[in-house]
Amino acid sequence: EKFINELYLLFFMVVKREVLESLISPSILKILKLFINNDDQTYYLREISKLTRIPPATTYRILQQLVDSDIINVNHVKRFKLYTFNSEDNRFLLDLFQDRKSAV
Repeated sequence: EKFINELYLLFFMVVKREVLESLISPSILKILKLFINNDDQTYYLREISKLTRIPPATTYRILQQLVDSDIINVNHVKRFKLYTFNSEDNRFLLDLFQDRKSAV
């Protein structure tokens, strides 16, 4: 019975993830996944743009939305803005969107 409950929970998480992914624009999802899969990293705007292949202006707009939503933190260092994932308040996003690394 424990196995069935775990299987149901896993299925529910996958379905929930697919529904959320269908509601979020592909560009936002790419940026979110970059931060979620590297939640201890700090990035600057052009680096995010290059890694996700999203134009800098679009990247900037998306980052502003994510900062306003407290999903991403921004730190000002001299004239640069450095962005990090706010994992303390958004642990649920890690559970939903983080790519699972298999032991195989």
